[in-house]
Amino acid sequence: MESSSSRAEVIKPMLLKAGIPLALSVAGFIYARIIAKRRINLQVSSMETQVSPLETDPQQFRSSEAILYPTSSTSGDDGENICTSSDFTSMITSSEIQNRIAYGEEILGLRSQVEELQKREGELERKFLRFVDLKEQESVLMELRNMLLMESLCVEFMDREISSMEAENKRVENIVMEFVRVVEQMEHWKSQNGLLERKVKRLLRKTKGLDKLIGEKDLKIQAKDAEIRRNGGELQGRSNVIKKLEDEMRDLKCLTHQLQDQKDELSKELAEVSHSSISKSAEEGITREEYTQLANEYEQVQKERSDELTELTYLRWCNACLRYELKRYQLLQEYIQGSKDQLEQDFEEGGESVGFRIEKQLGSPKMVEPRFGVAKGGEVSSKRQKLLKKFKKLVDGKGKHERKCFGRHSGCDELQDQEHVVHARNSCSSI
Repeated sequence: MESSSSRAEVIKPMLLKAGIPLALSVAGFIYARIIAKRRINLQVSSMETQVSPLETDPQQFRSSEAILYPTSSTSGDDGENICTSSDFTSMITSSEIQNRIAYGEEILGLRSQVEELQKREGELERKFLRFVDLKEQESVLMELRNMLLMESLCVEFMDREISSMEAENKRVENIVMEFVRVVEQMEHWKSQNGLLERKVKRLLRKTKGLDKLIGEKDLKIQAKDAEIRRNGGELQGRSNVIKKLEDEMRDLKCLTHQLQDQKDELSKELAEVSHSSISKSAEEGITREEYTQLANEYEQVQKERSDELTELTYLRWCNACLRYELKRYQLLQEYIQGSKDQLEQDFEEGGESVGFRIEKQLGSPKMVEPRFGVAKGGEVSSKRQKLLKKFKKLVDGKGKHERKCFGRHSGCDELQDQEHVVHARNSCSSI
C-alpha cells in the first residue's frame, strides 16, 4: 500500500508536466488551421469580386447604347441618317472588338493570377502539410520527452525503492543481530537466575533460623525494656528525692554560711576572752571539773558535726550516683533503639550473621540494679532532721561554754572538714 501510494504521488506531477505542453501544442495546431482557412476564404472572395465586373460590362454597354440612340430602331425610314448610323455601328463594333480583346487579355491575366493563386495554394497546402507533419513530430517528440521524464521518474522511484529496501535489509540485519545478542543474554541470565535461586533458597533457610533467633531476642528485649521502664520509674522517683535533697542542701549551705559568720564572731570573742580568761577563772572560781565537762561537751559537738559532714558527703555521693544512673539509663535507651534499627537493617539486607551485641550489653555489669534502695530515703530524712535540729541549736547559741570550746578547737575542725570533703570527692570520682 505504501509503494502504490508513493507511485501515485510521483506520477501525478509527471502527468501535469506532460499534459500542459501537450494541450498547448494541440491548441496551437487548431489555431493554425483556423487561420489558414480564413486566409483561403479571403483570397476566393477577392477573385469573385474581380470576375463579376467583367460579366456586367456588356450589359452596361448595351444599356448605354440604348440610352444614347433611342430612336435608332424607329429611324429606319429616314434615309438621311443611314450613313451616320453605319459609321456609328462600325465604330461600335470596332470598340466592341477592342473591348473583347482587352477583356480577353484581362481574362488571361486573371487566369494567370488564378494559376498563381492555385500554385500558391498548393505551396500553402504543402507547407501546411509540412507544418502538420512538424507538429505531429513535435507532439511525438513531446510524447517521447514525457515518456523519458516518466522513465526517469520511474528510475528515480526505483532507486528510492532500492535504497529503502537496502535500509530495510540493514535494519533487519541489525534486528537479527540484536535478537542474537538478546538470546545470548537470556541464556546468561538464565544461568545467573539458577545461581540466584540457589542463593535465595540458602538465604531462606538462614532467614528462618534468623526469624526464630530474632523472635527470641525480641522477647528478651521486651523483657529488658519492661525492666528498664520499671527502673526508669524508680530512677524518676529517686530523681525527685534528689531534687528535694538539693533544695535542703541549699538550706544547709545557707545555715553553714551563717555558722561560719558566727564562728568568725566567736573566734574574735574567744581571742578577747583568752587574755582575761586566767583572771576571770580565778575570780569566778571555775573548777577543773567544769573545764573537763566543757571539753567533753565540745568533743561531743565535734563528733556530731563530723557525723553531719559525713552524712552531707554521703548525700552528695548519692546525688552523684543517681545522676549517673539516670544518664546511663538514657544512654541505654538510645543504644537499644539504635541496636533495634541496626538489627532490622541487617535483616532487610539479608546478612548471613547478626550480632548479639544487645544481649551482651543487656547481660553486662552495667545493667545491674541500682545500689540504692527506696528504704534508705527514710534514714536520710531522719538524719536530715537531726542535722537541722543541731544547726538550729548552734544558731541559737545555747551555752557559753560551747562557744569557748568551739573557739579553742576551730583549727582542728577545719582540718577535719577538709578531710571529709576530700573523702567525699574521692568517693564520687570513683563512681
